[in-house]
Amino acid sequence: MAHSTYETPVYAATAAMPVRSHIEMHTLMGLLGDVTGKSILDVACGYGYYSRALAQRHAARVLGIDLSESLVGVARELEERERLGIEYRVLDVFDAPVLGAFDVVLAAWLLPYATTVAELEAMAQRLRAQLAPGGMLAGIVPSDTPDLQRNYTQYGMTVTAPDPPGDAAEYDITFHVEPPFAIRSRIWTLPTLERALVAGGFRDVRWVPAQCSPEGLAEFGREYWEPMLTRPNLVFFTARTK
Repeated sequence: MAHSTYETPVYAATAAMPVRSHIEMHTLMGLLGDVTGKSILDVACGYGYYSRALAQRHAARVLGIDLSESLVGVARELEERERLGIEYRVLDVFDAPVLGAFDVVLAAWLLPYATTVAELEAMAQRLRAQLAPGGMLAGIVPSDTPDLQRNYTQYGMTVTAPDPPGDAAEYDITFHVEPPFAIRSRIWTLPTLERALVAGGFRDVRWVPAQCSPEGLAEFGREYWEPMLTRPNLVFFTARTK
């Protein structure tokens, strides 16, 4: 089983997993609300899954950055097929210059790649530098209390981590797509993440549990989603600039 840090374009195959559309996309877009006319920086944009959704929701400017040339290549190919006006650049969050004063910075699954608290704080500072005063940071991180006994195989993925996980605990998530692949990152406890965000210049940090779309509930039933809604493997957050 190959491990990846989202380098493989195979990751784009996860877009077809119901958990991504009915949990991830639904909850995150609910947090962002109406993005009409807003400027948005999608950090660790991958193949543009969220970038495209934001452009389709009439954001005025969407810029996606990622350190993976292969995934940015996939994102650009999708933009060529259906032009939404999204710009993509190959950039690492630590090396990126100030790209604008954005209304929103999206950091889905970015923070888990910090290996130390100092890196977490540096990430937060870099994200803060891209935001206009009063701007919003929103993102997704692994839950620090995942249900490792029941796990998440019914959603097409398996999570491996210490039980219970602590700060900087290695976290593997295997996606059962074709071909299957795994991603390794780290779990940080929510108090540690919140302290890092505040140290990086944010306020009003809010943690939000996973929610399921009405369409997902209607199609699969509440019992199917119960593990994800009661002991999810992911947590959403928002924060504001000071």
